[in-house]
Order: sequence, then C-alpha cells, then structure tokens
Amino acid sequence: MITQAAYLTGHTPSTQLGALSDAAAAHAAADCLRSLADQGDAVARGVSGLLFCWRAVHRSRLQLLQDGSAYLESCPAYLATVEGVSVWSARVGWSAARAVLGWMEEARSTVRAMGATLRRLARGRRAGRQVLLESWQVLALDLASGGSPHQAACYTVETPAHFWGLSSRSRSRTLSIRCPAHRDSRPSLVLWSNGGGHCMGCQWSCAWTQTGQTLELYGKRSGSRQQSKALAQNQGGVCRLADDWRSAAPVGGMVATRIQSDQHAGSKLEEYRSAQGELQTALSRGSSLSGCVVDILRRADGKSQGPATTAQAECAGRLFSHGRSDREVLPDLLLSVSCLSRPHWSEGWRVTVQRWMLLDLDGIQGLDGLDLDQLGQALLSTAMADTEAGSRAAVVRTSPTGLQVWIQLQHPRHSPAAWMAKPEVQAWHSRLGSLLLQCAQDLGASGGHNDSSACAAGRWGRRPGWRMKGGELYCSRLIASQ
Repeated sequence: MITQAAYLTGHTPSTQLGALSDAAAAHAAADCLRSLADQGDAVARGVSGLLFCWRAVHRSRLQLLQDGSAYLESCPAYLATVEGVSVWSARVGWSAARAVLGWMEEARSTVRAMGATLRRLARGRRAGRQVLLESWQVLALDLASGGSPHQAACYTVETPAHFWGLSSRSRSRTLSIRCPAHRDSRPSLVLWSNGGGHCMGCQWSCAWTQTGQTLELYGKRSGSRQQSKALAQNQGGVCRLADDWRSAAPVGGMVATRIQSDQHAGSKLEEYRSAQGELQTALSRGSSLSGCVVDILRRADGKSQGPATTAQAECAGRLFSHGRSDREVLPDLLLSVSCLSRPHWSEGWRVTVQRWMLLDLDGIQGLDGLDLDQLGQALLSTAMADTEAGSRAAVVRTSPTGLQVWIQLQHPRHSPAAWMAKPEVQAWHSRLGSLLLQCAQDLGASGGHNDSSACAAGRWGRRPGWRMKGGELYCSRLIASQ
C-alpha cells in the first residue's frame, strides 16, 4: 500500500500549514498540489483529475454552510470518470490531495444538520463523500486549478460595506465592485457568492476570498471558464480533459475500451543448416505464457540463474560453438510485445491489442562499469514518468551493449498496426527512447541509439536467458522491474 510519506516527499502536508495565515497556507498548498500534478506518475494523474473536476464542475456546486465552511459531494470514483484517470490514479490522487489540504469528510446526517442540501439518490445508488472545506482550502484549489499568482494578476481591495449580504443562503447572490484590473470609474466587476467573479467591462475573471477588512482577487487564465463549462458535460460517464491540461490525451488515440485479450506468447528464434548447407532462420511456433509481462520476465530471469539451465548453456557453448552461428548453438528466447491469439495451435499468431511498448537501446558503451541496480532504477523512473506509462515496467540487459525497456501503456490500443504507423506515435517512441539513452549517458554510459523498428505491431522482445553473442556465451538479465 502507498503510504502518505511515499507521495508527499518534499511537499507540505496539512499539519504543517496550520501555523500559516489563511492566504499563505492557501498559496503553499496550491504550490504543493501543482507540484504533485506535474510529477508524471499515477498520483499526478489523480491530482490532475481532481483539479480538473474542481475547475469544471465542483467549484460551481459548492454550498456555503452556517458555520462558514463549504460543502461538496465528490469521491475518487467521480475523478475516475475523467478520461486518462484510472481508478487507482483517482484513489491515490484523492488521498494525496486530502493529505495536503486536510479537508474533513463527514456523514450525510452531519452535513444535513449543518444546513447542506443533499443530492437525492436513486434506488440502488450510493452517495459520494461529504467533503467540508475551509475558505483557505477553497482558495488553494482555485489557485492550483486556475493559475498561479505568477501567471495571473492578484489585487487587494477594501471590503465594501454591503459585502455582508453576499452569501448563497441570502437573496444577495451577486455584488458589483470597481474592477482593479482596468480601474473603472463605475462598478463592473461582478462577484458571485460561490467565490468567483467576472468583469463585464474588460472580461477579466477572478476568484475571491475575504481576509479581514480586505478582499483578495486572484485572476484566472483567460478562457478557462468557457472551456470548463463545455468540457463538464459528462452525462455519458466520461469527462474529457481540456487540451491545455496537464494530462494530455493519449498519443495517437485508438484507445481500446472493450477488448479483454491480454495473452502474450513466448517463442524462440533459431538457425539451422539446410540439406544444401545454407543457413536458415526460423521462429518457433511458440506457446502461450500466463501472467503479466513483468511476471513472465521475472520467471525467465529466475530460471536462467538456476544451476541446471546454467550447466546446459555452458555445455552447449563448449561443445557446439565451433563453426556454428550464434543461434545454432543457443536460440534467442523471445516474448511478444503485442497481445496475441490464435484459433488453433497449428495456426499462426494474430495481433489483438497493444498493452505494452518496447524501447530497444543498442550500441551503448560502458555498461559494464556502471551500477546496474542504479541504472535500472533510473531507467524505470524515467519511463514511468511518461504520461503514456501505466503502473508497471521492466528493464532487461540483453547484451554487453544492449538494453530493452518494457513499458505498460496506461491506455491499451486497438488495431496496433494502424496505431503505431501514426507519425505522432513514432515521434513519441523516438522521444522517449532519446530520454532513456540520455538517462544512461548521465550515469556514465556513452553512445547508443534507439531502434525505431521496435515501434511496430507484432514485435518480439528478449526474455532473460542464455544466448550466444559474437561467439561468446552471455546471459540476458532482468536488472529492474516494477
């Protein structure tokens, strides 16, 4: 289980914000939320989904209660309706944001007694979580989702004498004041009781909060309200993220939502001599392998280190290597990158769906002098930080100068051949390969290139195990996995 410390390392939890003023605490919490949303992992996508839901839907549904707190109904399941946010990302993102802000979650009876109007539930439907927010927590979410003070103007004005009547439970739902953004002579900035505002003159939008005898107005990004309103139409159960949001749409689209196939296959690439003495290459018929790709690689790695397998490989290297090609002595052990199926064992494999991607890095010099554990973890971190990455990945050292990085896609793709042929997918594959090469080079390696042929449907990656490379016996190893 992910602990609070695991995703709040280097950030400010709510227990440390209590000593700050409301404005300072809001700014500190907003900075922390934005930092979490920029990390590129599952927590980041969950926090990004929460901020998007706040901007698009939740902010307009806040209810001000009798004690001055704000009431909202939501839950991780609602965040998971945002495209690109998985159920797991929603759960850990919700927990991370709650750890930062420290909001309260109460029973329905409690918030009803506090004056909240609860949503009617249809028969068999469950309620979400009943969230209570303080004013600085609302401001923090506004800042984190709508822009930072460095990106939008911030103004402080005196609280109008008639401001006390502005509340969601009174007749005064709006209030007009002079707009500080363009210094108008007549009141043109309309403030709403839900904490938002818009100038009818210069079209400046803002969020406001009251601090003593002053009002603090925080400008929002232009167009965000219109984009959010249009994107909040999630009647069908899916809410799409805006184009300018941190969680971009899946590269190349073609997301598979109904294909359940997750079968991978193992095979061997071997060479043999024909009757005429010509060298022939053949891919064995192969067999289905059970489990996740990472589990398959781990099993293969454990088997290759066993005494029986090691003895067999050493024996083959001594007795059969003279005058034979590498694959004649020991075949290459392979694992399908795409998910495959076949109606009958005698028929060929068919590509069904793409759930994994392979990055094949060749020609890297200096790997023997590196700490392989450190290298593997660094490559894993780089790969998992990509917005397309799911929750699992693995790194295999295939030769003295070769590495293969397996990355689970957060969104499986249908029609893999058509998807991988798209220029944006090939560009993403090339860009990620360059980042992984740079990561290895930063640790002391040199040279190398990303094999672009790995970005194709029906490709095979290497399983850990013994092989012949340049006439020398070599064991491919799994150096990192998650």
